[in-house]
Amino acid sequence: MDQENMTLLQRLGNEYKRSEESLNGLSGSKFHEIRRKAMDIFSQTGFPTTRHEEWKYTNIFSILHNGFKFSGISSISKETLQTLVIPNLDCTKLVLVNGVYSAALSDILPDDVTVQSIRELFRIKSDRVENTYAEIADSVKNPFVALNTALAEDGLYIHLKKNCKVEKPIHIIAISDAQEDSVVSVPRLFIDVEKNAELTIVYTSHTIGNNSSWKNSVLEVIVQENASLTIINCQTDTSQASVIETIQSTIAEDAHYSLTTVSLGCNFIRNDANVILNGKNSEAHLYGLILGDGKRLIDNHTIVDHAKPHCESSEFYKYILDDKSTGIFNGKVFVREDAQKTNAYQSNKTILLSDTATINTKPQLEIFADDVKCSHGATSGQLDEEQMFYLQARGIGKERARALLLHAFAVDILKKIHIEPIVEWLDKDIAQRLHDEGN
Repeated sequence: MDQENMTLLQRLGNEYKRSEESLNGLSGSKFHEIRRKAMDIFSQTGFPTTRHEEWKYTNIFSILHNGFKFSGISSISKETLQTLVIPNLDCTKLVLVNGVYSAALSDILPDDVTVQSIRELFRIKSDRVENTYAEIADSVKNPFVALNTALAEDGLYIHLKKNCKVEKPIHIIAISDAQEDSVVSVPRLFIDVEKNAELTIVYTSHTIGNNSSWKNSVLEVIVQENASLTIINCQTDTSQASVIETIQSTIAEDAHYSLTTVSLGCNFIRNDANVILNGKNSEAHLYGLILGDGKRLIDNHTIVDHAKPHCESSEFYKYILDDKSTGIFNGKVFVREDAQKTNAYQSNKTILLSDTATINTKPQLEIFADDVKCSHGATSGQLDEEQMFYLQARGIGKERARALLLHAFAVDILKKIHIEPIVEWLDKDIAQRLHDEGN
């Protein structure tokens, strides 16, 4: 292990020891045991380098030398929060500040939805959490899951009772307060949707202040039999922000799961979206829209594991890359031997707006069953010159024509979001960014 890795590991080890002192009576609990094991794993593996296949194009060390301060409780005003909400969205808000839940800024949830402290659930020895926490997201295979598990002193357990349909989406607003210092936070969420229930989660990431931030988030998701969960993940952070995010989901029989990720901000993004279709007739749909400019790096790694028969999955990721930005898409679909009658579709399409923008794409299928319908593909290129000529010939200026074509390319993903205020909010942001890029 190189000296760079060793120095960072020592610093993180000191932070882990500090956080251990704050457990207040939980030092002998299963929570402590899970955290200790995760820290042991991370201490042995360290940060991944570009020598690791899964990080071949993503240099994590580019964001680790900013003198980050590990986050503590920060006070955000309701006036500041109001600037971060999605206009006209009828929702229930849950607010995290530097990874810590703020009850004062959050709304009261419907009776059918329960939000509890993971730390408190371990204190009372809740079987539901003790038997599943850190079992879904794998610390062994993902060092950033291990780091989050080791350093997260608490987290939110979001539970929807069986047979319940929540009409309003729950909007989770994750704020990094970088007004005084560069900060790192480790939000931890556990979402449990019981049998026959239905829920929509909107997850947005924000940084306030002019300093840099690094958010290492882990979401563990259980969608039980015949339930439905939709997650709309909006990464519209500042150019000083870096986000590493893992969403690990397990989907039961006859259940439906959809994850749409829209990445418009941040200097550095690594998303790991992993799904196990663990029951017959379950389905999962992963969509992504990425805009990159400057020297931004946006890396999406997905795994869809068809473990049972008669399941369906689709993945559709679109990138628009300009300047010296870099996009990565690595999508894996596994079809296990028993997973007959599987339908799986995967596509990555990219528009490169400059000669210096880069896309590295690797869609993969590993099929061990013989009665399946699976396809994958990737395309990249520039804007269609004939379409540009057609619009300009009708009196539309070059930059306006360019923005219209790019917006038409992007709108396929926005159509997957069926909540109009969110679409309007993103649409306005995208239009502004595309206009700015054209000038």
